Amino acid sequence: MLNLSSNKILQISPFLGYYHLEHLNLGTFLNSVEFNQIKYIENLSVLSKLKELNLSYNQIGSIENVSSLKELKSLKLSKNKIKTIENLESLENLEVLKLDYN
Repeated sequence: MLNLSSNKILQISPFLGYYHLEHLNLGTFLNSVEFNQIKYIENLSVLSKLKELNLSYNQIGSIENVSSLKELKSLKLSKNKIKTIENLESLENLEVLKLDYN
């Protein structure tokens, strides 16, 4: 697991060398006053083993660039700026999708 929550991160940098990563948290801790400020879902294509992705409490406006995450079981996008639920067709293993407060 890689936890990068509550770090004022502005964008997702390429995760080269993290090919076997299964859990990635770019969201926030409860009661935290600092948030990441990610606007776009990007640079995740090398994370083909990823099972859980938390991008809650960011500034994301649309669901994109997730089609390569074939193993993904949990996608958390609460408290963003998403208006339309789209681009999830390829996520056949997805069991949990959180989109509240968008």
